[in-house]
Amino acid sequence: MEPAARGVVSRALDLSLGAATIARVDPAAPDHPLRTGAALLDLSELGAFRVTGDDRVRFLNGMLTANIPVLLPGAGCAAFQLDHKGHVLALLDVLCRGDQGFVLACERAVLPQVMAGLVRYVIADKVELADLSADHGWVGVEGPRACEVALAATGAARMPSAPFGQVTVHAPVPALAVRATWSGADGVRFLVSTGGRDALVGALAAAGAVAVDPSVVEAFRIERGVPRHRRDFDERNLVQETGMLHAVAIGKGCYRGQETFERVRSRGGVNRVLAGLLIDGPPPASGTALTREGESRDVGFVTSSVRSPHFRRALALGYVRTAFAAPGTTLVAGGAAAIVAALPFTPEIP
Repeated sequence: MEPAARGVVSRALDLSLGAATIARVDPAAPDHPLRTGAALLDLSELGAFRVTGDDRVRFLNGMLTANIPVLLPGAGCAAFQLDHKGHVLALLDVLCRGDQGFVLACERAVLPQVMAGLVRYVIADKVELADLSADHGWVGVEGPRACEVALAATGAARMPSAPFGQVTVHAPVPALAVRATWSGADGVRFLVSTGGRDALVGALAAAGAVAVDPSVVEAFRIERGVPRHRRDFDERNLVQETGMLHAVAIGKGCYRGQETFERVRSRGGVNRVLAGLLIDGPPPASGTALTREGESRDVGFVTSSVRSPHFRRALALGYVRTAFAAPGTTLVAGGAAAIVAALPFTPEIP
């Protein structure tokens, strides 16, 4: 996993969200926008590309872990792109746009590799890929009032209700509204042209969305146990290690990496899993080894950590060998006790 500065998930909101000003809200306050309202999020880390052509459904179905043929226009799902050994190359949002093809979203940093990995297998297929990231970007609104604010800002008759569902909005500018989350809270994200971004951000802010500090968003997503690509999983991980089986259509036909996935599933699991960790000390750095008390042998490592304002303690995500992954197991991270916890973290934690 690439080390990342704790508490940083995107570029500063006051730069990338234009006129929207970061609210100086107490991150521990029970009425924080992510918990009771609508938080305006910069999603500049996300990119997007379009897949078109007569063979697009069959082609994507053979390249991704989701069941692409069942997606109707306006529906979507999560999917992994795997290598031939079943390791995770990327996690994508797959959005069916009917006759307009598919829009796929993934982290902008890996988008060129994702597209290249697909293009490599376009041989006689009638499939075309086009990067949308040069002139489009994502803006999100998340929290219990996210849908309400999105409706008020766009004047749309409805927002999608199912995860990864989409509707096209036309005000204040044309955009694609998608029911999806970045932080783990209920949310709507918008794919909007670069030229229309400021107008959309302004409308969302006027409707009640509050731009919040990115460090609070990072804390919230760790509290909710949301793994992030290149921080909590990468090409060294098998799908089952991440716990994100919602991105796999179990039992579907042949796709790249399926043999390994099914072999692991049939043989009963993996040697390590992603787990929550309650840290009795400062947040440990990414890569910090996990050991058993009094022993030197590594049984895992930390991937993400944060000092949670809400729980008032350090929390972390990390990989733990399955023999030591039961909630309540006490490990050691950087000299501090690290208690394994189920995800998402709950208010009942000690």
